[in-house]
Amino acid sequence: MDNLKEEVLKESYGYKGNLFWENYIVSHMVRTVSKELSEFSPKDIVEMYSDIYGEDIAPIIEYMLSNQEALHEAAKIEGTFLFEEIGAKNINKHFLTEAPELTSAIVTGPAATFRIARGFLGNLWNRVRTFLNKNVFSAVIPFLQKGFAWAKALVKGGINWVSKTPLAQAIIPVLLITGTVKGAKALINKFRKKAKMKTLSTEEEASVDKIAAENKDKIEKTRQEVLTKK
Repeated sequence: MDNLKEEVLKESYGYKGNLFWENYIVSHMVRTVSKELSEFSPKDIVEMYSDIYGEDIAPIIEYMLSNQEALHEAAKIEGTFLFEEIGAKNINKHFLTEAPELTSAIVTGPAATFRIARGFLGNLWNRVRTFLNKNVFSAVIPFLQKGFAWAKALVKGGINWVSKTPLAQAIIPVLLITGTVKGAKALINKFRKKAKMKTLSTEEEASVDKIAAENKDKIEKTRQEVLTKK
């Protein structure tokens, strides 16, 4: 059923390729990381993405951060995807609109920006493919495949989604990612501190405990069904 859902989604986007969800996640990461640089240090960005996706995501984020000019230009490209055939079409559409002289040999101005962004995205995608055998997106992709709306919201919102989403909406997703109440509280508090927000109050901690207790069986069952490889 999950494969059928994915095929329907691919068809709706006109997507050709096998790495649909990886493309979806990293395309949005380009945009969220670009925005987050105005609020967080590069070190904090790497650390917080690693908290969500695991430490193997670090080299991918670090590459983005070491190419900030290209990152910001790539983040301006419209269209859901930035990689594979569909991404190439979005890149070309964006830059051909901005710089119709791209068919010439010009190497400055908009044409140079096109080459910088395209080269950056190509190298980034090569790095993503290198880490696929480490299941670097396994903390989130299974939930995307099952159609959980919060997983899409997390991908689109980036690291700020954890700290700035109302607690009542965020706690179960964070519990599903971390697997423990202690881990969920620690993650939310850490992200709130990084965002210069107040950590969980006594009342909020009690709310987390209550929600976790009331949904304990559901959370455990969902994690087992979604994250256990069949």
